[in-house]
Amino acid sequence: MYYFLQWAIDGRTVLLMLGLFCCLLSDAQNKEGYYVGFSKASIEPPETIFGLALGGYGAPAEGRFSTTWKPMNAPGKLNTIASSGDELFALGADHKVYSAKSHQNDLVWKETFAVPSEIKAMAYVGKEKYLLDFNGQLGLYIGNKKKESVMSPPLDMVSSGGRCLYGFDRKGNIWRGDLLESKGKWTVIGKQEGIIALAVKDNELFFGDNQGRLWKAILGKGEIADRVQIARYNGITYAVNVKALAIVCNRLYALDQEGRLFIGSHKTEGNLEAGAAAIQYNGRKMIIVTVDVCGLNYFFTQDIKKLLAQQYSISPEAVLINASHTHFAPVSQHWTTWAHFYQKPDTNYLNQAVGKGIKVAVDKAIAAMEPATVYFGRGETFIGGNRDAGRVNREPVDRTLDVIKVENLKHQVMGVLFVAGCHPVFRNKGEEAFTLSANFPAVTRQLLAERTGCNNNLFIQGCAGDINPMSEDYRETGAELAKDVLNILSGPMHKIRGPITAFMDSVLIPVQPMTSEEISGFRQEQTALKGSVGVDKNIRWADLMDHRYRTNTLRKTLPVYVQTLNVGSWKLVGLSREAVTSYGREIRKLWPEQQVSVAGYCNDVSSYLPDRWHIEHRVYEGYDSFFWYGQEGIPPLDVQEMIIKKMKATNR
Repeated sequence: MYYFLQWAIDGRTVLLMLGLFCCLLSDAQNKEGYYVGFSKASIEPPETIFGLALGGYGAPAEGRFSTTWKPMNAPGKLNTIASSGDELFALGADHKVYSAKSHQNDLVWKETFAVPSEIKAMAYVGKEKYLLDFNGQLGLYIGNKKKESVMSPPLDMVSSGGRCLYGFDRKGNIWRGDLLESKGKWTVIGKQEGIIALAVKDNELFFGDNQGRLWKAILGKGEIADRVQIARYNGITYAVNVKALAIVCNRLYALDQEGRLFIGSHKTEGNLEAGAAAIQYNGRKMIIVTVDVCGLNYFFTQDIKKLLAQQYSISPEAVLINASHTHFAPVSQHWTTWAHFYQKPDTNYLNQAVGKGIKVAVDKAIAAMEPATVYFGRGETFIGGNRDAGRVNREPVDRTLDVIKVENLKHQVMGVLFVAGCHPVFRNKGEEAFTLSANFPAVTRQLLAERTGCNNNLFIQGCAGDINPMSEDYRETGAELAKDVLNILSGPMHKIRGPITAFMDSVLIPVQPMTSEEISGFRQEQTALKGSVGVDKNIRWADLMDHRYRTNTLRKTLPVYVQTLNVGSWKLVGLSREAVTSYGREIRKLWPEQQVSVAGYCNDVSSYLPDRWHIEHRVYEGYDSFFWYGQEGIPPLDVQEMIIKKMKATNR
C-alpha cells in the first residue's frame, strides 16, 4: 500500500512537471504573442426573399435574377391557388377545393368541398372565404354556399392580405378593399399593364405580368410605392408562365398556365460566404473580413465596423472588409445609373444575410482565438490577363500571389489567407448567368480544404480592376489558383513576428464635373441614339447629374480610402474602389524590405481606380465606368501618383 501511494504521489508530480514544461514550451513557441481565430458564415439569400437581381453586369438589358421554380405535387390540374395562414388552397379543374400544409419539403393535400363551375378565384381572410366568379362578382361563402354578395369593382383576380382584399381588373387597376370599414369600399392603389397574378405578404405586394416579369411593391396607406422587378422569365432557370401566385409560410408558390404547381427558390451553387480572421497581439485586435459580393458601399461597411468596434473595444480602423467582386451574387451596393432593379440592394438581403453573416463570422472567429504562429509566403499565379484591347499579350499583370498560413501550437493549420488580383467573372450566358456563385474563389477554397484539411481558407481580392481570367471556365481558374497556393504552402515560408497596428487614411481626388449646359447637351446626344444598355445608362447618368446640380449635391472630389494593417513584418494595404493591376506593384515599391500585400475592393466599391494609361486612352476603366458608377467626373491623369505620394508621406 505504501509503495502504491508513493508511486501515485510521484506520478502526480511528474504529470504536474510535464504540464508546467508544456506551458513553458508553448510560451516559448508563442513568444511573438499572436492569438488568431478563423470562422465563416453563409450569406446565401433565404427563401423568404422571393427574387434578387444579380450584380456585376449591366447586361442583358432585361436583367439577371436568382428566382427559379421547383415543381410541387398537386391533386391534378389546378385552376387557381390561394393562401390562409399556414395553408395553401387550390381550386382544381374538377371544381373541388383542396388544402395542403407543408411537411418535410412536400405538400400533404386533402379535399375540402366543391364549388360552382363559374368560380375562377378565391381569397381567405381569417376563416372567411371569398370566391370570385367569371363575371367579376365577389361573394362571401360558407362552404360552397354564398352567404352574401360583396360590393366590388369588376375584378379579374382576387387575393388577401391582413384584413384587406386585393384584386385587379382587366384595365390593370390594382384595387384594395378595406374589410374593417366596409365590405363595399374599394380604392385603386396602383396600375400595372398586363398584370395576371398577385399575392400579398405583410406590407408587400407581389405580382406577375404577361411579359414574364415578377414585381414587388411596398403597400402604403395610399398608393403602391417603391415598385421593383425581382424576376423574369428566361426559359432556362425561370421557365414557368405564371398564372397565379400565393404566399404560405413565407414561401412563394406559382401556378402555370397548364395548371401545374411550383415553389419559388434561388438558383444557387450554395457557396456565398463571409469569412473572418481575428488577430490579437498584446491585447490589441484586428479583424480581416472577406465577403462574396460584387461590392459594398462605404456607409454599410462603416455601420458594420462601428458595431464591431463597440462590442469588442477595437478601433474601426482595425477592421478591414474586402469584397471578392463576384459578378454572380445579389446586388449589394448602389448602381445609380443602371436599370431600376439594380439601383439599390434589397435591404432584407443586405442586412439579414450579408450584415448578419459578417457579424456571425467575426463573433465566431474571436471566440475561436488561440495562440498561433503566422507565416508569409509569396509566389505567382497566371490565372489572369489584362483585358484592355490596347495592351500587348494581355500585359501588364501583377501576378503576385501572397499566402498567409496560420498554425496553432500543435502545428495544425488553422487558416489560410491568399491574396490575388483577378475578376471573378465567366461567360454571362446560359444557366451560369442566372446562378448565384462565388465563382473561382469558391473552387479554390474547397480544393484547399480538401488538401489541407482546414476549411478556413479566405480569398482576399487584389488589384483586379483590369484583370480577367484567362480561362472562360471558372472551375479551371479556381483549380489553377489552388495549385499555386498549395505550392507556396509546401515551400519555405517566412515566420512573422512583431506587434500589430492599423490605420485608415483618405485621399480626396479632385474631379471636374461637366457644366449643367454640357450635361444637357450630352443627354440630347444620347437620346438621339438608338436605345441600348449603354445609351440608357448615359441618359440616367445625365438625369442624375442634373438632379445633383438642382439639389446642390454635386461633388468635386472623390474619396479614396487607404487602410493599412501591419502584422509584424507583413503589411496589408486595402484600397477602396476597383484598383487596376499597377497599384499593387507601385505600392510594394514603397516598402521594399517588407512583405507587402495590396488589396482592392476594400470598404467601399464606388468606382474604378485607374492609372494614367487608362485615363489617357479613355478605356472603360478610365472613362465609361465612371458613368456606370454614377460618378461626377473622371480623375486627373496623375491620380495614382497622388495616392502614392500621400502613402509615402504618411508611411503607415
